[in-house]
Amino acid sequence: MDAATLDNARNALYYPDRLAEVAPEQLARWFSAEGSRFRLHWQIRSLVDFEHSDLNSLQPLARCELILCRNVLIYFERSRQEAILNGFADALPSGGILVLGKSESLFGSARTRFRTVCPVERIYRAI
Repeated sequence: MDAATLDNARNALYYPDRLAEVAPEQLARWFSAEGSRFRLHWQIRSLVDFEHSDLNSLQPLARCELILCRNVLIYFERSRQEAILNGFADALPSGGILVLGKSESLFGSARTRFRTVCPVERIYRAI
C-alpha cells in the first residue's frame, strides 16, 4: 500500500455514495460536511493508527485491537503465512479481532490462537 492511500485513510474524507449505508443519525453525529464530502470526526479517527508494515520483516507488529489483512496472505508460501498469522496473534490482545480475506483461513499453530467469530466473513478473535 502506498503512502497516498494511507494518507487518504487517515483523512477520513468520504463522498456521499460511500456513506449510503450509514444511518442518518450516525452521519449527523460522527461526520461533518466539507464541501461535497463528509469527514469523520477526530474523536473516531484518533482511535485508529494507519501504519505501513512489511509482512516479510522479522520485526514484531505493534500491539493493536484489530488487524484487517484481506487477500494478502495468498501471495506468501504456507510457512510464511503461518509465521505471519502467529505474528498477528502476538500483536492482538485476548479478544482482539483478525479479519482475513475470503480465500484465506487459519491453519497450523495459528489456528489454536484464535476463535472463529464468523466463518463466512473470516473473522476471528484472539484467545
